[in-house]
Amino acid sequence: MELAGKLKEHTSVVHRQTENSFFMKCFIRGMLEREEYARLLASLWPLYESLEDAMRRNRTHRIAGKLYFRELERLQNLEEDLQYLMGSRWKEIPVPDASKAYAARLRELMIDHPHRLVAHAYVRYLGDLSGGQILKKIASKTLGLDRQGLRFYHFDGIVDADTFKTSYRARLDSLPVSEEEEKDILEEALLSFEMNGHIFQELEGPVRQRLGPKAAALETAGA
Repeated sequence: MELAGKLKEHTSVVHRQTENSFFMKCFIRGMLEREEYARLLASLWPLYESLEDAMRRNRTHRIAGKLYFRELERLQNLEEDLQYLMGSRWKEIPVPDASKAYAARLRELMIDHPHRLVAHAYVRYLGDLSGGQILKKIASKTLGLDRQGLRFYHFDGIVDADTFKTSYRARLDSLPVSEEEEKDILEEALLSFEMNGHIFQELEGPVRQRLGPKAAALETAGA
């Protein structure tokens, strides 16, 4: 099995767990309010700032550099969405400690273990191009957003998402990784999903409080 297939298989359980978190159930069921959605975007800002800085700085690295695509960068789009949703107040939104920890991990990898950045690029960007497009439709319908407020999910430089994803996976499979480096990347992909899960756990508190008794019913409901 090639690396892309191994990544999908290796992370399948933790991926499902993350998707079935309380916060994501609320998102998928259209139960988030606009400020809660803005908090989610604000929690992602430090991740993309660190990831994209790390990928740019390592664009000539023999492994990480092969997964650098300018058209995938999300930071500016995030800022545009946050500005639209919250105005200049978006910079005052409290960022989860888990987001700060995730960003710190990416900055550490940027210097010490650039090959592990591949795992985070895979999890974040392929997720944005896949499940993220479903979330875009949900947010559009339930929060009354159109292109403004949903720029995070738009990839203006990518004409055909499916074709791009196929090429991206092929690039993953062709990476010149050793057996040990491949093991590192698989391990790091698990950590990426786990750290995303920690962010959702921190975001869910205000949502639980607002929903009151409904939260308990949602907790036991299927995704």
